[in-house]
Amino acid sequence: PHGRGVLLARDDALYVGHVADGRLAGAGSLLFPNGDSFTGRFADDRRIEGEIVFVSGDRYVGLWIDDEPKGRGTLYQASGLVFE
Repeated sequence: PHGRGVLLARDDALYVGHVADGRLAGAGSLLFPNGDSFTGRFADDRRIEGEIVFVSGDRYVGLWIDDEPKGRGTLYQASGLVFE
């Protein structure tokens, strides 16, 4: 598939966004079964930049490397602490 759509992604996450050659690509959002959510940019089925909001109230905004929050970014904890 190619274009914009809704699909069930890995780990049973619901994906809404752009797809290229059947892979997550461009702008999109993931909603995970545990309630966490990610909104940002994807390339080749991987998150590359965006914001993840955890059900705990913590959130991370920034870059992703190998589909993990790494590189330039900021972690905002529900307690009010901020780590850059």
